[in-house]
Amino acid sequence: MPALEALAQRHGPQKLQVLAVNFKESDATVQRFVQHSALNLPVLLDPQGQIARQWGVSVFPSTVLVGADGRVQGVVRGEFDWLGPQAAQWIAPLLAPSLTQR
Repeated sequence: MPALEALAQRHGPQKLQVLAVNFKESDATVQRFVQHSALNLPVLLDPQGQIARQWGVSVFPSTVLVGADGRVQGVVRGEFDWLGPQAAQWIAPLLAPSLTQR
């Protein structure tokens, strides 16, 4: 989570949206985790596991890479260095163009 949070801060919300998805836990449990961990990412609740099933996630943690068109571009299972060079290659095609490039 800290690496994903740093990734979100590095690119900013205009270029990259990073969401945490909580799998099958109550709102109260999620709120305690967010407060305890000082998480700043938005958290999407998935109380029935429908989002995980739709995205093909069965291993936790997993990260789903979604393009600007809303389609899944890939799933990374397990922990990963989201600030490293491999992550940069995967993230680059997903970044929204800056306002100056339009």
